Amino acid sequence: MSTGSSVTADARAAGPELVRLRHALHRWPETGLHLPRTQEAVLAALDGLGLEIRTGSALSSVVAVVRGTGALPGGGARPSVLLRADMDARSWPCGGCGRGPVGRLVGSGPPRPDQGAHRMSDHQDPEASAALRADCGNCFALCCVAPAFSASADFAATKPAGKPCGNLGADFRCGIHTRLRTEGYPGCTVYDCFGAGQKVSQITFGGQDWRTGPRSARRMFEVFPVVRDLQELLWYLTQALALPQAEPLRPDLVRARDRTERLTLGSPEELLALDRTAHWRGVNDLLLRTSELVRARTLGDKRKNRRGADLVGARLAGADLAGANLRGAYLIGADLTGADLRGADLIGADLRGADLSRADLTGSVFLTQPQLEAARGDGATRLPAGFTRPGHWNA
Repeated sequence: MSTGSSVTADARAAGPELVRLRHALHRWPETGLHLPRTQEAVLAALDGLGLEIRTGSALSSVVAVVRGTGALPGGGARPSVLLRADMDARSWPCGGCGRGPVGRLVGSGPPRPDQGAHRMSDHQDPEASAALRADCGNCFALCCVAPAFSASADFAATKPAGKPCGNLGADFRCGIHTRLRTEGYPGCTVYDCFGAGQKVSQITFGGQDWRTGPRSARRMFEVFPVVRDLQELLWYLTQALALPQAEPLRPDLVRARDRTERLTLGSPEELLALDRTAHWRGVNDLLLRTSELVRARTLGDKRKNRRGADLVGARLAGADLAGANLRGAYLIGADLTGADLRGADLIGADLRGADLSRADLTGSVFLTQPQLEAARGDGATRLPAGFTRPGHWNA
């Protein structure tokens, strides 16, 4: 029979592993009732402990039963003890990583004054927003068929809307995917549907592809850009909800996110009847208010208000653009080497050919992976966590 001192010693020995698990859950926050990553992490931690484990069918719950084996003094029925643990995914700092993050375990206490808060994306695993990233394996190559493109520096050939690209195979795979840039199709490498492709393919049209169901092909191609725009809004709203500075707007952001998500799940007829411009305008106003909260310290600096500015080819090497408003700015071919872009609002900024070598983009607001793919950079470019350094950048 274990004594109180031995139980305490065992608990202390397990402490480092429990702390590691806690920090892992913080870095991969999940909200709502569907928590697959959290469940997977808990199951992995319990594996091999000889427990009776079962998981919920409707929820991502985990129940583990520990059965005692020793004799009770005086006999009698064994008592049952229930221990319950929950995860509260609020944006409160934790002291584990030294930078503070995104989730708080119930009972862990409020943030300490010495723990600075920062963006969820600073800790976000690249897979955390999988639903907002392209999953080509579950898509019927809609981006290779629906859009039109013209022969240019971005595309080696002209293709009308609704016609499959000449490089598309019968298996809905690109025949030159690994050689797109060298074959003259860099425009394809900077495109991202934000998860619209798989949603339209598998949900809107129930897994019916446009080849075996040609009668629905046209509607599928028309619906795709509608859902793509909505998915992009979801990307921005998800980023906004991760910002501690946006806490005053949280109820509005949640409502906007939930409504946008519901819209993406509409029927083809509902999606085609949607006033995208009106919905985008409403969400954009909310995102602008979010941006202003993040950039509160620089709002009065007119030099940092470059919204929609024509900065094509601008020489901005080493520029102090921290907290700058670069929404919709034209930065095509701009020299941003060594520039400080921390906390800058980059929504809609055109970074094609811009040189981001040694630039610091940590904490930038509303950045997207396609923007990085369109730009140039190097191994010294600092990116927010959750973003991938493009393969064509210099080492």
